[in-house]
Amino acid sequence: MPAGSVDCIVTSPPYYGLRDYQIEGQTGIEPTPAGYIEALAVVFAQARRVLADHGTLWLVLGDSYSTKKRGSDNGWESSRLSNPARVQKMQSAAMRQGRVVCFDRKAKNLLGMPWRVAFALQDQGWILRNEIVWAKSNPMPESVTDRLSCSHEKVFLFSKANRYHFNKSAVGRNPGDVWVIPTVPFAGAHFAVFPPELPRRAIAAGCRPGGVVLDMFSGSGTTGLAAAELGHRYVGVDLNPAYLELSLRTRLEQPSLTAQANAAIVNEYDNKKGA
Repeated sequence: MPAGSVDCIVTSPPYYGLRDYQIEGQTGIEPTPAGYIEALAVVFAQARRVLADHGTLWLVLGDSYSTKKRGSDNGWESSRLSNPARVQKMQSAAMRQGRVVCFDRKAKNLLGMPWRVAFALQDQGWILRNEIVWAKSNPMPESVTDRLSCSHEKVFLFSKANRYHFNKSAVGRNPGDVWVIPTVPFAGAHFAVFPPELPRRAIAAGCRPGGVVLDMFSGSGTTGLAAAELGHRYVGVDLNPAYLELSLRTRLEQPSLTAQANAAIVNEYDNKKGA
């Protein structure tokens, strides 16, 4: 993509150690948090290149806890790290059991992944403008008994420059940095999706009228749906072609999309698929 060709980025990468999408090159199954951050840093360096100077980046991230390996009370075995393929295989197997094996922290540690990523982006030159708390009014229940249930995720607002497009009135007179938004089920996907209201608020505030919105972890295309509803163009990227097909059959075929915009999206996808 050309440098400076995007006006707003709204994205939510796979959370660390929570799901194995079983697709080559996927993010989220690295053996250590540092490895996860390094992988995301490559993506966000390119994101910074394609974002216009007046643009904004909205990053949605949840946290995760480490769990112990079977038959072990410690999450760290340095000898394991000398065999990355074996480590990744173990991590994938653990995630299919709903566990996160973190190889540089003891079990039961909250890993602090959102802030680790935020600090890494600051090191790249991004300006962190807001930490927004997405408070879920209908969080999923948890069976844990020795800590409180988690009912929120982080939404970080970044910019490239000190001056950038921001329209606070588009999301409310004084919306504040705590957004109470319920989760919305999506029967078409087995993976996590955020509610359309989340990218809708971000785009309304952080994208110029008629601008280009990018999501480089497009998934079911929720960001694209919100962008189209607000009259913007959308670029969605995903490693999994099945997810791109899903987005074209569901989110991006909503009545809110004009026939012309939808045809352009499908045509561009077909051309790339044919190439």
